[in-house]
Amino acid sequence: MNLSNLLQQRSGDAPLWLTPAGPLAAAQALPVAAALRGAWAPVAGRPVAVWANDPLLFGRAVLALDGFASRLLLLPAALPASEVHAACSNAGVEFLVTDVPGTACAATLRRLPISLPPCGGGAQPLGGDGAVASEWVLATSGTTGAPKLVSHTLATLTGTVQRDERHGTQLVWGLLYDPARFAGLQVFLQALAGGSALCMPDRDEPLPLQVTALAIGGVNALSTTPTLWRRLLMGTAVAGLPLAVVTMGGEIADEPLLRSVARTFPAARVRHIYASTEAGVGFSVADGHEGFPAAWLDAPPAGIELAIEPDAAEPVEGEGELLIRSTRLAARYLGQALPKDDDGWLRSGDRVRQEGDRVRFRGRINGAINIGGDKILPETVERVLLACPGVVAATVRGRRSAFTGALVEATVVLAPGTGGGDATRAALLAHCRAALPRAAVPGVLRFATELGLTDAGKQDRAIT
Repeated sequence: MNLSNLLQQRSGDAPLWLTPAGPLAAAQALPVAAALRGAWAPVAGRPVAVWANDPLLFGRAVLALDGFASRLLLLPAALPASEVHAACSNAGVEFLVTDVPGTACAATLRRLPISLPPCGGGAQPLGGDGAVASEWVLATSGTTGAPKLVSHTLATLTGTVQRDERHGTQLVWGLLYDPARFAGLQVFLQALAGGSALCMPDRDEPLPLQVTALAIGGVNALSTTPTLWRRLLMGTAVAGLPLAVVTMGGEIADEPLLRSVARTFPAARVRHIYASTEAGVGFSVADGHEGFPAAWLDAPPAGIELAIEPDAAEPVEGEGELLIRSTRLAARYLGQALPKDDDGWLRSGDRVRQEGDRVRFRGRINGAINIGGDKILPETVERVLLACPGVVAATVRGRRSAFTGALVEATVVLAPGTGGGDATRAALLAHCRAALPRAAVPGVLRFATELGLTDAGKQDRAIT
C-alpha cells in the first residue's frame, strides 16, 4: 500500500488540494505524479529528500516518490541549509526536491527538476507490482535540542487515520503546519486517505490572511498547536469558520483553552491528540478535559499501552515519565536506537501526574530550567500565569544567570484593555509567589502583543 493506492480509491472528480494556484482534483494528481516519476527516473529505488516551501510541491513530490524512492527524507522548509545538507548526508541522500531559492547544494546533492513535464512518454506507472516499500524519515521538532531523524513506514504514519470516505467527503481540512513536520503530515495523510479536501494556504502570508484563505476554501476541520489556537482565538476571523472538527496537539492542552475553543465552536467535536515524531499518534481525548483518564493506564485505547515510571532520584507518588508501547512507534532514529527498553516501552520524555481519575501532563523533562539545583518545568509556571485574570497567553523559558545558573523569564500576552504597567506586573508576580516555589517565580516578566513560535507552531522556549 502506498499513497497512490489510497488516492486511486477516491472519486476522481473530488477536490484533493485547494491551493493559491487553484484546486487540484484526485484525477489530475495521479498523471502529475506519473509525469514526475518519468522526469525523476534516476531516483527509482534510491533515497530522496523533499525540502519545499510550497505545500503543493510537497504533495506532488511525496505522491510521486512514495513506492518509487527507497527513502523519503522530509525536511521542514525553515530548516537551515547547513542542517539540510547534514541531514541528507546522515540519511544517505543524493537527490533533493526543493523550491528554496538561492540555496547552493552540497557537492554530493543533485537537485531534481520540479517543473511539471508533459504526461506520457516515459512516465512511470503509480503503484502496481514491484513498487518499493518506501521508508519515511522525519525530523523531530528540535524544541529542546538538535533535531533527530526518525524512521517510519506509511503504515505507522497512518495507523490512526480514519478511512471513512462517506464522512470524509463532508470535511475540508485546513493546513497551518508545515506538511514535512509530523503534525502537518498527519493532517495531509488524514485528508488524502479519508477522502477529504485539503486547503493549503500560502504559509508565507500573515496568519489572518491564511485564515481568510481557509474560510474561502470552506474549511470545517482544523488542527493546530495549543499555542497557535490561543493566537487564533485572539483574532476575529477564525470564529467565522464553520468548524465541525477541532484538534490540537504538540503541547499541553489545558482545560481553560479547551473550554474556550468549545465555546467558540459549539458545533465542533474538540479533541486533543497525544503524538510525537517517535511515538506516532498515541491517543486522542474528546471528553473536554485536559490530560487523559487514569483508567487508560489499565485499559488504554486500542493499539497502545501506557504506564508511568517514577523518577528514581526524586520519587513522587503518582508522578513520573509517561511510557508508551504501540505498533505505531517509529522503527528507529537514523544512526541510533529509539529510547525503548527490551520490552518495547518508549520513554516519551513527558512528565505526568495521576490526580484522582485523571492523568495530567506537567511538562517536558528535558525542558526543565535548572535554578540552583531546583528543576522547574516551564509549563508549570505558564499554567499559573494563565490562571491570572486578563492573561490570554504566556511562555516561560530559562535565562542565564551568573548567580543561579538560570532564572525564570516569562512573557505574557494580556487581553485587550488590560493594563500592562507596573501594577499589573506586581499583581502577576504576587499570584506566582502564592502558587509557586520561590525558585519558580519569574525573575523577569515582560509583556508582548503575541508570543514567539517555533516553525512547528510551538512555544519558543530556547534559553536566552
